Amino acid sequence: MEDEQPSWTLANSPINVISFYANIYDSIHSYFIEKHQLADMLNQPNPWHIESVYPKYQNYVLIIGESARRDYFSVFGFSQPTTPFLDSANGYFNSGYISAAPATYHSLLKTLYFKNGKDLNYAYNIISLAKAAHIGTNWLSNQGSIGRYDTIASRIGISADYSYFTKKGGFNTKSVDDMALLKDFALRLNTPIKSGSKSRLFVLHLMGSHQNFCHRISKNEHKLTYINKNMSCYANSILKTDTFIQKTIHLLKERHQSYSLIYFSDHGLNYTNNENKDRLTLDYSQDYQSNYNVPFIKLSSDDTKHTVVNIPRSAFNFIYGYANWLGIKSKELDNNYQFFSNRPDEHIKVFNFTKKVDYSSLKKENIPDWLKLIQEKNEKGSE
Repeated sequence: MEDEQPSWTLANSPINVISFYANIYDSIHSYFIEKHQLADMLNQPNPWHIESVYPKYQNYVLIIGESARRDYFSVFGFSQPTTPFLDSANGYFNSGYISAAPATYHSLLKTLYFKNGKDLNYAYNIISLAKAAHIGTNWLSNQGSIGRYDTIASRIGISADYSYFTKKGGFNTKSVDDMALLKDFALRLNTPIKSGSKSRLFVLHLMGSHQNFCHRISKNEHKLTYINKNMSCYANSILKTDTFIQKTIHLLKERHQSYSLIYFSDHGLNYTNNENKDRLTLDYSQDYQSNYNVPFIKLSSDDTKHTVVNIPRSAFNFIYGYANWLGIKSKELDNNYQFFSNRPDEHIKVFNFTKKVDYSSLKKENIPDWLKLIQEKNEKGSE
């Protein structure tokens, strides 16, 4: 799924019946156009050259969030309790993680795939790397499987040993609650670990905080009030993500097996209509640092303390951290680079839809005085 705005089609129609069937058509049409690319990837031999594999945990879980700004997580300083579970959980929390791009498609393309040489080879990705290391792979997605905006993720997901998509069309063909993934996750946890492997990987791809924010939460999940209806929904969508992570950890603990979980969001958002309290909302852009400022969290069964760091880290380097996390060394990756070290990435760049630019050159948001007053009031009220 890509967050850039497409040209108008019937699929964008405000008339639900028209948009519903148009989305089905668009998804199927896009699928057949790109089907040969999916098939090519699946038919290619695994390209990774594994040197060693020493996984520390039996279960690895990667949760990919959606449209979540880091500064709306109370564990990273937000004034309202949007992450009550994470606030007190033992683990590793990096407030210096920078997404690769400001939209899902480009962000995941540059985060989950490895560019070996000048040309992108879809066969180099996080699932093929785990499979080359004989780690069982599971992909559970609440985003689309065959739509125009979903193929970057689905290309990887469909190649896992087991894949499940709540939507058989594009991400916008129907609305499914993220919590629906937990049922299938629990079932997969109850299956034996793949023969010949000591570990298994689960990737859970969420709708998270994607627009429309109020579509992401149920009536019973409206627990926080912030600025206006839309912003309240956004804050509550972060709270829901916190609950999702908590429930995932609970299911892992029930298995009495060692585990490690990583969560990050694909990209952030920026304020729009910030001259008006009632109309303030968040949207997509490539221009602001907030479009790239996302949370990065790692929780493991043997963590004994809550560690928050601010180490500049580029999502372009995520696959190195991923390999380190799984205990994999390969000839293709720089095994000397330590993603979880205290050494920061220097001169971080992001992709702004046309080219790589320095993250430091991006604009900081212009937060109006009335919003600053609200933030200060909430911060004082939380003390």
